[in-house]
Amino acid sequence: MKRMMTIVLAVLISTALNAQNQEWSYPEGKEKMQEFFEQNIQYPESAKKDKIEGIVYVYTTIDKNGKAKDIKVGKTSSYPDLDKEAERVVKLVKKWNPRYRNGKPVDVNAIIPVEFKLPGSSKRFEGLHNESIYPEGEEVWNAFVKKNFVYPESLKGRNISGTLFVNMDIDKEGKPGNYAISNPSSYPELDAEAIRVAKLVERWEPTKDINGNPYATRHLVRVDFQAPEAVEAAPVVKAATQEPLVIASNPSYPGGYNAMTIFISRNTQYPAEELEKKIEGDVEVEFTVGEDGSLTDLQVVKSVSKGLDAEALRIVGLMPKWNPARTTDGRVTPCQMTIPVNFRVPRAIDGVPLH
Repeated sequence: MKRMMTIVLAVLISTALNAQNQEWSYPEGKEKMQEFFEQNIQYPESAKKDKIEGIVYVYTTIDKNGKAKDIKVGKTSSYPDLDKEAERVVKLVKKWNPRYRNGKPVDVNAIIPVEFKLPGSSKRFEGLHNESIYPEGEEVWNAFVKKNFVYPESLKGRNISGTLFVNMDIDKEGKPGNYAISNPSSYPELDAEAIRVAKLVERWEPTKDINGNPYATRHLVRVDFQAPEAVEAAPVVKAATQEPLVIASNPSYPGGYNAMTIFISRNTQYPAEELEKKIEGDVEVEFTVGEDGSLTDLQVVKSVSKGLDAEALRIVGLMPKWNPARTTDGRVTPCQMTIPVNFRVPRAIDGVPLH
C-alpha cells in the first residue's frame, strides 16, 4: 500500500512539473498543424513550374497570450512567392499554446516549419520545432547580458551602443561551440566581448525536430549593449538652441527592430553587378531622425561596394517616419542614428531546409 502511494505521488509530482514547464505548440498538436498548413497553402505557380519543394522556416515571437508577433521568413529564398505564402498561412493561426516556465506563460522565439510538397510527391523533410534558447527564456537571457557585458575601456566616452548577433553551434545535448559574430562591428573589442558573454553559458536548450527530438544546429543569439554614458547620463545631443538635452528614449523604427528587418528584406533590390559577382556584406547607414520622425542627412559610414551602398541608402530613404527621440522632460528632439543594412546573395532552394 505504501509503495503504491509512493508511486502515485511520484506520478502526480512529475505531472505537476510537466504542467509548469511546457514548450509552445499548435493547439491541436503538430500533426494537426501540418494538416492545417496543407489545407490552406495556395502553392505559388512560380514554384510549381520549377517543381520546387521543401520547408520554409517562419520565425516569430509567440507571446504569453499565445499570439504570434513579428512573423517573417527566417532566411529569404530565391522564391519570394513561396516565402510570402509561408508567412500568410502562419498568420492564419489565431492562437498558439504559449511556452510555460515555472507555471507561468512567457514569450518565446519560435521557428515554425511550413512544408511545401507538390501533389503526388513522396518526399519527406525534417522540420525544426523550436529554436535553441537560453534555458530560462529570452527575458532572463537579456538580463544576463546586461549584467555580464563589460563595456571596453577603450571605447568609453564615445557613446557607442547597439546590437550584435553571436552565431554558434549547439549540439543535441545543448552544448555550444564554434562562436562567430554574424554582423561584425567596426570595433573588434565589442565583438570579442559579445562572444565572451555568450561563452559564459555552458548549456542551451537544444533545437528539437518536429517529433520533439534534440537536433544539432547553428544558432543566433542577440547581445544588446549600451555605452556607460548612455546608461548613466543618456546620450547628449544639441537642439536648435544649442542647449544640451539629455535623451530619455532613443529613436525607434515603428513596430520595433524585427519590423525594420522585415521592411529591409522586402524592399531590397539586389544590384545586378553585385549579384553576378556574389558580393555581399553589411552597409552601415547614418542619418538624423527629426522631431517629426523624418529621416535626413543619410550617409554611408561603412561601405561594401558602390552598388550595395547606393541600395542601402535607397532602402533607408524609403522607410516610414520613425518614433523620435525624447528628452527627460518629454520633448521630442533630433537625434543621430546608425543602422546596418545586411546584404546576402540569395540562395535557391531545392528541397532542403532554407537556413
